Amino acid sequence: MKYLLSIVAGLAFTAGVSADPQATYINAGKVTNPVVDATNFVNRGQITVSSYDAPWDSQNTVNVTNIGTMEGSVGFKFDYVYNSQGLGYRGSLSNFVNTGLIEAFDGGGLLSFFGSASSVNASSLFGDDHSSVEIQSDNVRNTGSIIAGANGIISIDGGKVDLAGGTLSISPLAGGSIFSNGFWMSETNFLADLGIYDQGWSIGTTTNFFPGNLVFGNSWYSPFIRFTNNWGIGNYICSDYVALANPEVFVYSTYRNPTQYVYQVVAVQTTDKKLATNVKFIPNVYPYDYVQQPPYTAVLELSSVATDLFTQGRYTNSLYVIDQIATGTNYNLLENLSVGTFRPAPTIITRNKPYGFANGAVPNGLFDPSIFDNTTYSNRVVNNLYSAYVAQVDNLGSRLPDLPDIGFRSQPGRVEIKAKELNIERARIRGEGLISIEAENFTGSAKAIVDGPHLKLNLATTKQNTQITNLTRVSVERLTGELFTYSSSWTNVYIPTLRDPTDTNSPNIEIIFQLLMVDATTLKTTMPVSVHEFTMKGPTNAHVQIADQLNVTDVFLLETERATVTGALALAPGLRWDAGTVPSLLYLTNNGRLDFAEDAAFGADRPGKPYKAFVNRGSIQAFTHAIDADYFENSGFIASTQHYRLKLTNFCFNTVTQFTNNLASIGPIIINAKQGYLNGGTLLTDGDISLAGDTWKFYNSKINAPAGIQLSVSKTITDAGLITMENQWNTGRGVQLLGAASGDLLATTIHSVARPFEAVDHVWASRDLGATNSSAFKNNLALGRLILNGTNCIFRFAPSENGRVMYVDMLDLRGPAFTSLQDIKDNLYLAPGFKIYFGDVRGSDTSINAESLNGLQVGDGSLVWVRTYAGIRSGVDVPVRGENRTIRVNGALRESFEIDSDGDGVPNGFDDYPFDTIALRIAQDEDGKVTLSFDAAAGIHYELQFTEDITNPHWIKVRDVYLDGEGRVEIPLDDPARAGTTGFYRLVYTP
Repeated sequence: MKYLLSIVAGLAFTAGVSADPQATYINAGKVTNPVVDATNFVNRGQITVSSYDAPWDSQNTVNVTNIGTMEGSVGFKFDYVYNSQGLGYRGSLSNFVNTGLIEAFDGGGLLSFFGSASSVNASSLFGDDHSSVEIQSDNVRNTGSIIAGANGIISIDGGKVDLAGGTLSISPLAGGSIFSNGFWMSETNFLADLGIYDQGWSIGTTTNFFPGNLVFGNSWYSPFIRFTNNWGIGNYICSDYVALANPEVFVYSTYRNPTQYVYQVVAVQTTDKKLATNVKFIPNVYPYDYVQQPPYTAVLELSSVATDLFTQGRYTNSLYVIDQIATGTNYNLLENLSVGTFRPAPTIITRNKPYGFANGAVPNGLFDPSIFDNTTYSNRVVNNLYSAYVAQVDNLGSRLPDLPDIGFRSQPGRVEIKAKELNIERARIRGEGLISIEAENFTGSAKAIVDGPHLKLNLATTKQNTQITNLTRVSVERLTGELFTYSSSWTNVYIPTLRDPTDTNSPNIEIIFQLLMVDATTLKTTMPVSVHEFTMKGPTNAHVQIADQLNVTDVFLLETERATVTGALALAPGLRWDAGTVPSLLYLTNNGRLDFAEDAAFGADRPGKPYKAFVNRGSIQAFTHAIDADYFENSGFIASTQHYRLKLTNFCFNTVTQFTNNLASIGPIIINAKQGYLNGGTLLTDGDISLAGDTWKFYNSKINAPAGIQLSVSKTITDAGLITMENQWNTGRGVQLLGAASGDLLATTIHSVARPFEAVDHVWASRDLGATNSSAFKNNLALGRLILNGTNCIFRFAPSENGRVMYVDMLDLRGPAFTSLQDIKDNLYLAPGFKIYFGDVRGSDTSINAESLNGLQVGDGSLVWVRTYAGIRSGVDVPVRGENRTIRVNGALRESFEIDSDGDGVPNGFDDYPFDTIALRIAQDEDGKVTLSFDAAAGIHYELQFTEDITNPHWIKVRDVYLDGEGRVEIPLDDPARAGTTGFYRLVYTP
């Protein structure tokens, strides 16, 4: 057992000093405040306790079993209490078992008021005497329910703690007022309803108030309000107004008598779609008066339906805004006796439904925008009463003082679990403040429910495979936010314009106005869940799977060799994924989402210890990415983003509004891998991207790097070679292809964009294999498409150490920088000796084509057309006359109006069959010499081939033929090596 020295209440020891404890205490009936001094405690019945300041406890108890009901205020403490030499000690029980109900209520009992039968828990008034259920035991087993009040705490500290199938729950806040309006105490003070906090207050009268300024179309504006609160901001005068955009408007109007008309308006704006609104007009003045005739008290109900995660039933969270500006007589600022803040007496915000609401008058008309300002009124400006109030609605029943080192760990409504071995499978745990779970050996949480906005998870395990699941949620259903209200009451006189002056039966009509405006745009039905601390430690070769969505804000540590994310992990500013927080990780697989506000280092910050494998099939965002892995695979999304967080402080109301967003950052993406694969994946940044390693393969990938792309590959770089698996790479600072790699990128498009007056540099590493060799596009780092797009800029190309030229299937010149051949010369520069060999070209002007660019000197290099190459973009399929087949030829060659490929006298662009079979002629002279002749087209490569066996041919090249101009070619067939043999000749050519 563990023993902690403490002084125990003297009353408890008085009964235990004089005699030895009994062996077993058993309760099978109903008892109140039992005094227990026994080794074994068993409750099968009902135990009720009541105390104002200390939880119930027993003495000398080693084993506790509850299968009945234990309830009361302010709670229970289950530990081993004993007396030694006049001193009291506390230690651990041996065993604690609960299969029944243990419930602790906040406060010191029930209080009654005004001789009424109504009563309320004392903590609802004063927020003190927080409830608690505390358990300290070597072994804990709970399959029942343990409940504490909204201001309370549930604490379990044990060795082997088994909570499977049981419930630990902090009760949600509920209204505490017998009058349903926050405790009214007198004409000058009150006690607020639970979780309602005063942030701003003002009340008074306005002279020369112009109602016509209240509504403009669908926009509503209150007058400027001078608030009298001061949150330590010196002499600053707080002034603000309520503004509503397209609010819901509720109207109740009726004649009070023949000469008095009542017009009441409630306008409310919400943004949460789960919030429902309802308005009633009630003939009451709270807390105890009754209104005989209109105007009535306006009551706005804001409600949302939530799910009880434990029972799967539905329940309703409600708030009520009560406006008594037109019905009450108290126009004071009431002091909140618990904290010293104020609220205007006419405005009440409560959680409980006010009596009379169910039978209140419902709205009965549509709003008329001209009702506030009409030419038939006696006055354009009036005097009015007004009340303005800003309230913070919280899920916490009491607030902590704003002091250093006081934060989420000390909030009320906590659940604290600390164990050597912990099982929470199928457990249900609910908290309003922090839920803290600490375990040296965490065995599982399958099908558990953990419902709380603030979590602390410090876990370790001895298992090889551990799943983080059912420990967190993205959000929990809590009604929180701010309410900004403005209410006003005034009168005006309606003068009938068609009244007969002599008719005394048509008197003027006094109109009594009441207006309530409520800005509930920040009131939300859900709260995001923050994991303030997350630590997970596994054994050697451990595999941790994160299936939950963890939003970690303060502390992060993951010690495991293998991690798989199927849920989500977000690290707030100040937290990093690096060697310090994931020190032993070797294998990372992300099938979910990783969001990091800071830099992320995946094996790159521990020299010589890269990850064995980095696989991303989901989304990863960080300011920068540095990845070092033996194996890298990305079929998901990797982006450099900046976590944008803006906090706006309203010094009048002491409130903070926070906006967050993830925008693209200039952080680089740096990946070093022995084997790298981009298979349908995306790399996105506003900075640069660097890919290095031995082998890289790209399939249907997207790369966006405005600051440039660098490829340093030593062995192989390649893609699928299929247009259906095209890679799209966009850059603003060019592409640097370095290294001595082989392969090609014929299914890849590089879109290079230059801003005005900008120079964009490209480096490429292809070997110069000339323009007549179509195989130069194979295994020679050939590119599928190069798009150059800019205005008044320059694109510069230079060779790497391992190459001299660049081969491109399709050269695509776009933008104002390339509207003529002269533009190309002005805005494109090739280094000395550098050539861009291209299969075809696309330009923004008809003068830009393959033939016009062929041989064009650009800077100190040149552009060269490879018309023998028919690639996936530059090639076209052309039918062969008289044959049921096509041949693939260069598209620019097919459309040429200068070249006649088949020598029939018709240029290709005008020829329906520009690549007809060549007519071969055989002639033998008088000496017996045989000559083969044919008509050759200019610029076409012909090859004469020979075989001895036509049924199983093995064609051998005899000679090549190439003419710069058209002409007749004669080839003598006088090879001595073939004398006396029978064979066959054929002529082949590449269009």
